[in-house]
Amino acid sequence: MKPTLWIFLSLLILLIVFLTWGVIVKKKKNIPPDYYKIFIIGVFWLIIGFPLKNETLLLMGFIFLVIGLVNKGKWEKNRQAQPVWKDLGKREKIVRIAIMAGLTVLVVAGLMVYSIASKKGI
Repeated sequence: MKPTLWIFLSLLILLIVFLTWGVIVKKKKNIPPDYYKIFIIGVFWLIIGFPLKNETLLLMGFIFLVIGLVNKGKWEKNRQAQPVWKDLGKREKIVRIAIMAGLTVLVVAGLMVYSIASKKGI
C-alpha cells in the first residue's frame, strides 16, 4: 500500500475516534462551546497558515475566526475557568501529563517525517 493511503486511513480513523469521544462527552455533560477559544484557534491557524502557504489552515482559521467573532457576545458567558495544577486530582494530573507526552511525541514524529521527506524530495 502507498504511504499516503496509510496516512489518510490513520487520520480518518483518528477523526472517527475523536468525533465519537466528543459525542459521548457532550451527551454526558452539557458543556456550551467556548467561542473565545474558537476565536483564538482561528487566529493561530491564520498566523501559521500564511507563512506555510497552506490554504487549508487559512480557510479553517478564517472559519474559526468568524465563528468566534459572530458569537462575541457569548465569550464571557461560556468562558470556562481552567483549574490550577495544584487543584487537580491525581487522576486529572496523570491524564494531562499523558496528553502532553502524546502531543510531544506527535510533534517530534511529525518533524522527523517532514525532515526525512524534505531531504528525499518526496
